Amino acid sequence: MGSVEGLVNGEVFSWRLTGPFIPLRTMGFTGSKSYSGEATITMDEMSGRADGEGCPCTFRLRRVGSDARGKKAQ
Repeated sequence: MGSVEGLVNGEVFSWRLTGPFIPLRTMGFTGSKSYSGEATITMDEMSGRADGEGCPCTFRLRRVGSDARGKKAQ
């Protein structure tokens, strides 16, 4: 469980995730943590970076089942 707070400004999504996460002792994670980052929104995809314990990390999120792939944004 956790909460995500964020702000969209144009094509950039700035976010912060906080909460008690499942401890993964093999990776050194223990309990409540906080992560933050930014993602650029392009059509049906967001890509960006995350900072926090075990990071910096990069990610890419895609909308599932979208028919807008390859179409120009309106």
